[in-house]
Amino acid sequence: MRLRAGHRRARTGWGGRAACYGANIAAICSYLYAGQFLSKNRTADALAQLFGVPLCGGTVAAFVKRHAADVRASGVIEAIKTGLRDAEVAHFDETGFRVQARLQWVHSASTEKGSLLTVHPKRGTAAMDQAGILPRFRGIAVHDAWAPYDTYTGAGHCLCAAHYADVGVMPTWWWGRWSVGVPGVSGAA
Repeated sequence: MRLRAGHRRARTGWGGRAACYGANIAAICSYLYAGQFLSKNRTADALAQLFGVPLCGGTVAAFVKRHAADVRASGVIEAIKTGLRDAEVAHFDETGFRVQARLQWVHSASTEKGSLLTVHPKRGTAAMDQAGILPRFRGIAVHDAWAPYDTYTGAGHCLCAAHYADVGVMPTWWWGRWSVGVPGVSGAA
């Protein structure tokens, strides 16, 4: 049987008969796995439950691997990095995340136009250097009060409003400007 471009043939649980998965099924798999952080097996289960499409975790992994290669080859990652480096203001954060049962760190850099997520075994400047945004960033870096951000002296720095409570200070503009519509807050400083 000849398959249309973008389709793959795989063995399924249907008595060994071949199945064809189109580009839409592959895209949904990549979205659920990479965009919604479902495991490979949960992604496969979701496709089976939602669309009656039997998949295994290995098929999901193959789709994601193929899409990741397509994204890398397209140049879009470098375009996002350039946009982030050239931005007037960008937001930076990091959080712990399990990768193959080991703690890794997901670092984010984002603006209203683009986001970059990178994973690194370390939390500090080695990871931020490898991501390649902060070492060349000259705008205002909005982040929490974690000290390694301050080592990037080419950028201006601003504390993220979500972290003011962490340092025990609320800015004077908080109650007057940002409390509008918050139940139980009068709006008076």
